[in-house]
Amino acid sequence: MLVVYGFVVLGRWVAGLARGIRGARLALASSLPCPHGHPNPTVGRWTCASCHASYHGWVGRCEICGAGAGWISCEVCGVGVVLPWVRP
Repeated sequence: MLVVYGFVVLGRWVAGLARGIRGARLALASSLPCPHGHPNPTVGRWTCASCHASYHGWVGRCEICGAGAGWISCEVCGVGVVLPWVRP
């Protein structure tokens, strides 16, 4: 029984590592596609949902308060784009 548990833990760890690598690759990309395929920049001017400050920089973290973003809206169609490096 412990062997099965070990395989489950190992499988979850490998899946988490794969998600982390994919998220890091997408975090370094210059744009993220929305579900309809429209490109959205990852660097630009953003408004923080926590402190409501406007800042220039990377979408994933507010440069003022350090809060992490979970999603952005598409610049073309307005659909919410979940940031791929955020855990569901």
